Amino acid sequence: MTIIEAIKRALITLDRPATYEEVYQEIMDQKLYDFGAKDPKSVIRVKLRIHTFGLNFPSSSPKKYFKVISGEGKDSLYTNLDVDVIEEAVVEKETDEAIEKGIKYYKDKFLSYCFDKVKKINKDAHKSTLHECFWMLVGSFLPIIVDSFFRWKLMKITFWEAIYANVKSGEVFLLTSALITPFFFFLIMENKNRKSEKDTLPYFGVIIVITLTSFISGLLAFVFYRTGVILIEKNISVLNDVFANGLGVWAWGIYGFSLTVWYYSAFMNHKTAASYKSIRDSQFNGLKEQFNGAKG
Repeated sequence: MTIIEAIKRALITLDRPATYEEVYQEIMDQKLYDFGAKDPKSVIRVKLRIHTFGLNFPSSSPKKYFKVISGEGKDSLYTNLDVDVIEEAVVEKETDEAIEKGIKYYKDKFLSYCFDKVKKINKDAHKSTLHECFWMLVGSFLPIIVDSFFRWKLMKITFWEAIYANVKSGEVFLLTSALITPFFFFLIMENKNRKSEKDTLPYFGVIIVITLTSFISGLLAFVFYRTGVILIEKNISVLNDVFANGLGVWAWGIYGFSLTVWYYSAFMNHKTAASYKSIRDSQFNGLKEQFNGAKG
């Protein structure tokens, strides 16, 4: 005899609606089933629930043998169904209104998250970094711009062709070296002196990978182009086609990586300075209030 058959037999012999505890006691009295579980009453209750008509939840069975006459939870009174049925799971369809509410909720949550992030941005540090970045770019590109201008006037080529020729000819490596080496070196040295995890640099591992990628790519681009110039001048026909490819796109990509590293390094320096300034201002205001309080 299965446990379901034992429950059905117990409800028949009781001849009235019964709670799961009464069903269990009847099974034990009639010796209808030998339980191996440590908590047989819970087994009876679970079996009744998953096979009760009208109770649909993820772990319920579609086969229904019992029904609830009255009561809720532990006080539910069960009886056998007149006919065993297989009940189809009722899937509640989402209305258009519910979908719109869900979309609006997640949209508002995303906008709130973005707004909180914007409020936490260190505007003073970014402002100082952008100002410094502008003049750094002017200084970095000034030799290329001047040289491109003279090439444009004297060699009868377009200005952008002159810019492209300068960028692909290895100057990008010189720029990357000038940008990332001093800033990132001092930043690493400064990070060693940080005392707490709160002061550690964010995304440090990612920036190291970008730095190495930029440096190695720039070095290879520089060597590739200069080697090609020498071989082409010697007219080694087998290798001419290999070194005839331009590196303009790669060069700009390398420069973009380097600029990212430079901006990160400069921003972290300005951010630290801004934090120290905030601490000094707070200390000054505290001392001022104490002095005014003692004076008053």
